[in-house]
Formats: sequence, C-alpha cells, structure tokens
Amino acid sequence: MAQYHFTAKLVKRRDGRLATQVAAYKLGQVIKCDRNGTTFDYSTSSRVVANGIEAPEGAPDWALDHQSLWNRVEARETRKDAQLSRDYELVLPCELDSDAHVRMVQTFA
Repeated sequence: MAQYHFTAKLVKRRDGRLATQVAAYKLGQVIKCDRNGTTFDYSTSSRVVANGIEAPEGAPDWALDHQSLWNRVEARETRKDAQLSRDYELVLPCELDSDAHVRMVQTFA
C-alpha cells in the first residue's frame, strides 16, 4: 500500500544556510558558491536518482544551469533574514519504478 509524506521547509539565511550548499546536496552535484568562494561537492553521493530544472518557456539560459541559478539567488537575496528557497521532501510510492517517480516529480513541479 502506498504511503504519503510531504514536508516543505524554508532555506533561510538566518539559519546559516546557503542556497548553493543546499542545492549541491539535493542535486548530488558540485556547485561553487560565488558568495563565499566555497565549493560544495556532493557528486559522490549515490542517493540522487535524477535531477533537473523546470522553468517556464523562454526562461534565460542561466535559469537552466544549477550553478548559475543558485548563485543568482545568493546574490539577489542579501538580507540577513532572507528566505532563499523552499525545500520540498516527498515520499514516492515504492510500487512504482524510477521512471514513474521522475514523471511524478516533473508533473508536481
């Protein structure tokens, strides 16, 4: 039987979090933060099955590149109490295969 779980959290600067670090972790990628010069490398993680960006038609090229997108978020949100992004966590039905999981997330996004 399928179970459901959904959590939405804010990525907040006042909690000491960086959008670039959270993105690198969630994506399982390497992202260099232009804000502080740190490179976050989570590329050896095997837990990420797929990743991508859903952007509106006609979006600029930088919006389709993870490093550019999240560094622009960091540059734009300068307040110490900035809310940088939202972190969505959901559990997908184990009865479905990986392709179905990817399609579900793309439909959600």
